Amino acid sequence: MFTSYRSKHELIRTQSARFPSPQNSYPARHKASIITKPQVAKILRLLQSADDKLRTLSEFIAWNEMTCEEQFMHTAQGYRDDLIEVSLGDNGCSIKVTLFPLEEHQINLSIDPDTDIVIQEVAL
Repeated sequence: MFTSYRSKHELIRTQSARFPSPQNSYPARHKASIITKPQVAKILRLLQSADDKLRTLSEFIAWNEMTCEEQFMHTAQGYRDDLIEVSLGDNGCSIKVTLFPLEEHQINLSIDPDTDIVIQEVAL
């Protein structure tokens, strides 16, 4: 199916608008960890192609629609894609995102849920 450049970018804008604004609430294990609009904007800048951005947005939307229990199960199952991996951090609250997890130069991010904070982790 052919989708024009302009319509892909319109779709990216539309999908990005579906994310909530940060409430800066205190993270807790009994609450679902939510990815916010400012965090999505920061992460999308790391991706070059519109297709990669759309796949990432769809993973984030699916993540935000999960309950807390579903997020724990998703993390335990260790689902991995060739573009993106989303899981809970060891503390059960923060969100770990790996872009291009199967490549040598993967990008590891740590997200504080329900805030605008995205931390890029660098291996030394």
